[in-house]
Amino acid sequence: DLTRLYLNDNDLTGNLPSEIGRLTKLNELYVSNNGLAGAIPSELGRLSALRQLVLNNNKFTSLPLDELSALPWTYPSYVYFEKNDIVANIELTFCTRTSLVYRLQADCDGDPPEVRCSCCTLCGSTDTSLDIPQPTAAPVDPARVEAFLSTLQTVSSSEDLNQEGSPQEKALQWIAVNDEAQEDPEVSSSVIQRYILAVFYYSTNGESWKNNVSNKFLTILHVCNWVGVTCDSDLNVQALSFPNNNLEGTLPTELAMLTSFSGSLQLNNNKLSGSIPGELGVLTGITYLYLNSNEFTGAIPSELGRMTKLYYLNLQENSLTSSIPSDIGRLSTDLTRLYLNDNDLTGNLPSEIGRLTKLNELYVSNNGLAGAIPSELGRLSALRQLVLNNNKFTSLPLDELSALPWTYPSYVYFEKNDIVANIELTFCTRTSL
Repeated sequence: DLTRLYLNDNDLTGNLPSEIGRLTKLNELYVSNNGLAGAIPSELGRLSALRQLVLNNNKFTSLPLDELSALPWTYPSYVYFEKNDIVANIELTFCTRTSLVYRLQADCDGDPPEVRCSCCTLCGSTDTSLDIPQPTAAPVDPARVEAFLSTLQTVSSSEDLNQEGSPQEKALQWIAVNDEAQEDPEVSSSVIQRYILAVFYYSTNGESWKNNVSNKFLTILHVCNWVGVTCDSDLNVQALSFPNNNLEGTLPTELAMLTSFSGSLQLNNNKLSGSIPGELGVLTGITYLYLNSNEFTGAIPSELGRMTKLYYLNLQENSLTSSIPSDIGRLSTDLTRLYLNDNDLTGNLPSEIGRLTKLNELYVSNNGLAGAIPSELGRLSALRQLVLNNNKFTSLPLDELSALPWTYPSYVYFEKNDIVANIELTFCTRTSL
């Protein structure tokens, strides 16, 4: 039942084993960018479900033209075998039998060319396109669009999916009409991941991303091969990393449907705006959340308190307002770093922070926080950096904080507040570290 086999971009050598021909349901075979050699086995002609055969950048010497060209290719299919040691004439095989191969790439440049191929859509790997008609795009199938719409209504609202120009409508049109992978709308798990990431792309102005080069996102490849995406062994998305990547727009709530998320969501140093979706709180397996240095507004969602495996939460340098939710004390007791500084937060510092007993660094500076700094901070026995400056705090729990087991080097900043105190007999005598 294996449908996808990706061995590309390694340092593999030897021959391509003929036993691959037993994988009769194989849809995608990628072995490019290795050191494989010898003849490509004729047994690949048994792979009647094959739609993507990517063999380029190896040392293969021959291709089983009769067997491969006789396969029941369906639109769109892809065959890449450029940058090998293959010398062939495929005019009477591929060029007459495989009109449904959407992209056929070979070493057909040069004079004379190593591979004679008038039907190739690309010659070599230097993007030297042939002056031949490109395949006509597959016609839009209303029934196919409707099938995708039915599946995706479990992820997005019908209103968003049908609103022309919305990220959801653009993602629907891409996956149903323009996605070269031609996913089956009935295979919901694969389709939903692909759709959610497409919504993310369109919501954050993907065309302007710094790392959206060489077609690294929204490609024919499985989403686990897209730039910035990390998957687990079951090919479920578990992490997204797009720091300093010129993301601009809002975070779509659909990200909350990536229920296997168990790594980091790293979107810092971008231009993301709007509110932080409370729906993200359902990603209870997330371990690192970097949303700092953006343009987020509104309150910190109390739902983030459901992220009970979080080690690191960074929301600094945004325009977040309102008070810090008490639910922040429900975060993982393994949380070591909490950065809420450089926002527009008001209200009191919640005493529930004292539950985060492994907290090593707490930054809430440069806000409008007020009132007494809670004595519960005295429970934070792992604390090494406490940065409270530039707020409106009125008092400091000196006995509790100076009794903490500070180790060298530790940092405590509480200047530029409304605190009047004498710390000679507490900090100055107990906290030499």
